Amino acid sequence: MAVSVVRGNRERAALLGDYLRADGACPYTYASLLAEIYRRGHVWRFRAVGQGYDHGLAGLARDYGVDIAG
Repeated sequence: MAVSVVRGNRERAALLGDYLRADGACPYTYASLLAEIYRRGHVWRFRAVGQGYDHGLAGLARDYGVDIAG
């Protein structure tokens, strides 16, 4: 699984960041947070995270404070 963040278009693209996770690295993961893109001041940032959730999207949402009805 891979994520790449580029700026520009096909003719003039600049790689801002990328992240690669090996296949099979997390066999019981049903949802993954691969990267975060955020802005600090006037600068955009890219952070590779690689966090897996064995409870799927509901587990990921709970970690971000979203109430999931049962």
